[in-house]
Amino acid sequence: MLPYMAQGASQSIEDAFMLARCLAADPDDPRRAIEECSARRGERIAAIQAASRDAGRTMQLTDPVEVQARNARLSENPEAPVGRFDWIWSHDVEKAMAGG
Repeated sequence: MLPYMAQGASQSIEDAFMLARCLAADPDDPRRAIEECSARRGERIAAIQAASRDAGRTMQLTDPVEVQARNARLSENPEAPVGRFDWIWSHDVEKAMAGG
């Protein structure tokens, strides 16, 4: 997990919660429980990793024209990044575990 979304620790906590639930649901076959956990987490983790890579590219722009355009976008709407990533920060891991 790249650091640009500050999600390393958060995702570790979500992973631990999901793994514990999967192991509790299938205590006789830990391999199957781990595979289930991985299947449930894979799409979200991949999406967060992609968002983090994109954020890193945006934060580390070096072309002056691109930097100016980025800064102008942020000046016009400083809250835009918050709304754009609400799907990360408002995720309910218990609801996801329940399948909803």
